[in-house]
Amino acid sequence: MLWKDTCTIQNTVKMVQPDGSSAVVWATIVTDEPCKLSFLWNNVNMNPTTSETYAAQKVIQQSKLFIRPDLNIPEGSRIAVTRDGLTYFYRNSGKPSRFTNHQEIIMEVIDEWA
Repeated sequence: MLWKDTCTIQNTVKMVQPDGSSAVVWATIVTDEPCKLSFLWNNVNMNPTTSETYAAQKVIQQSKLFIRPDLNIPEGSRIAVTRDGLTYFYRNSGKPSRFTNHQEIIMEVIDEWA
């Protein structure tokens, strides 16, 4: 298996409190799931109205998760990926692109889970 990273995936669920009120909480969908994290780097022109070559550039990191195709990962999930002892945190996962042997999910980088 080429997937040497692991991930924990969470999404929100509505829960009824003992007093009858409802609350939205994070629930874990899967823990220590084998996956593959890929980094994509994009340069974005900070001044798109000009075509000057000296216009400020911003480098944006996008991350893509490769994971087994039969796992249901709702849009908006938060995902923590561990690679070589380092954990990377993501939120607002996108709609999965499903293929025969895997699915791919674009994720938004955050510093940590609150």
